Amino acid sequence: MVRRILLALTIAVSMWACSTDDAPKDDAESGSAEITVADTADAKTISFIEAKVDSFVLRYTPGQELQYRVRQFSEAGPDSAVATTNSSHVYTKKVRAVRSDGSFEITMRFDSVKVDAVVRNRNTGAVLLQQSYSSSDSTHRSNDKFVQFNALLGEEISVFVSPRGAILQVGDVTPIVKKMIATAKQEVSPQMSEQLAEQLKTAIYGSFHGQEIIPYPIGKIDSTGSWSNSMTTPLPEFFNVSTVASYHIANVKEVKNRRIASIDATIKGAFTVRPLPKDAPFSVKVNSSSISGSSRSLLDVEGGYTISKKNTITMNVSATIVSPKGERRSVSQSQVSRYEIELLP
Repeated sequence: MVRRILLALTIAVSMWACSTDDAPKDDAESGSAEITVADTADAKTISFIEAKVDSFVLRYTPGQELQYRVRQFSEAGPDSAVATTNSSHVYTKKVRAVRSDGSFEITMRFDSVKVDAVVRNRNTGAVLLQQSYSSSDSTHRSNDKFVQFNALLGEEISVFVSPRGAILQVGDVTPIVKKMIATAKQEVSPQMSEQLAEQLKTAIYGSFHGQEIIPYPIGKIDSTGSWSNSMTTPLPEFFNVSTVASYHIANVKEVKNRRIASIDATIKGAFTVRPLPKDAPFSVKVNSSSISGSSRSLLDVEGGYTISKKNTITMNVSATIVSPKGERRSVSQSQVSRYEIELLP
């Protein structure tokens, strides 16, 4: 059971690791009510010069609450099979404190989860595996096979975030780990418990926060309202994925005396092979790869937080694995993913 949970989280890391939304690492007051997408529909558009937007920074305030709904679609797989996943998550962030260095202590709590997944033979269309889960279904909430979802619900986990949106640390997830291993009905080593905890921090809290944040420019925004961010992320096994995301402020609207920036982005990238250990029993060569995508977001300039964001990314990679005896095996992987997040009223 624990190994199955670890595998599920590893798959989640693989799905989200190629996100181009890497928050850089590194005081105006927020209004009494957050701006939502509906508030911007008929809002007045002001010029970029008039808006005077030259940088972004988070300005959370103690006691502030932000609830987001996230919808994700992914279709991925090798030549022989394709896995299609649709999911919806609702989570709440609460700001506990602004620390002396300007960073924030917040909590993240998952309020609801819904997942539909199916694996099909790519050639025949035959269903190989199918699973559905909804936290609103009482039979699912009491079913041990869904512990990787049920264990998250209602738990408030501390997350420490820099003013530029980067996660500095995810707090103790022991209560969730205990729920998960309780269903294993076998002895679980401290090392495996620690591994599960680290994967939870990365694949769940790190990923959802990272997808939510709109990457800020490293320096000042130029006179055209544009900037770009590049990143390289290691994937499971032996690949790196490198991307460049180019951002542009399409327009700025004024809503309730707050500036709301509409930000467009395009993403380009490729896969490369990480250096293999000297004693590796094979070699790997990337024959071809491509990563492309687009994004549109709304950001509250005064608060620095995301109002909405929609991403679409397509990835393809083809590689050849060669054994010491010269035996060659071709592998390929493709993925199309869409991610939509919206701040709820």
